[in-house]
Amino acid sequence: MPVRQVNENDFNGLEISDNNPLHSAVKAVCDGLRGDALWEKIREKHNLGHSGDGPNLVLRMNAAINLWNNANPSDCEEIAIAFGV
Repeated sequence: MPVRQVNENDFNGLEISDNNPLHSAVKAVCDGLRGDALWEKIREKHNLGHSGDGPNLVLRMNAAINLWNNANPSDCEEIAIAFGV
């Protein structure tokens, strides 16, 4: 499932996972504790934590979304491979 690109208005001071199409996609394909752990690894490796630097966060998030869209993963293992975690 393709994930849409984000902009600064998508975050607006919220935690990154509260309004994040990539997080939602990861959880839709890989739910439960495994999905949570996978998301944390992706977040750490690709520096997707809410850093207060909107433009750079958007750039990093969109780069990660491009990885997702290029891989179009259908299970937890494919997500891990796509993001190198």
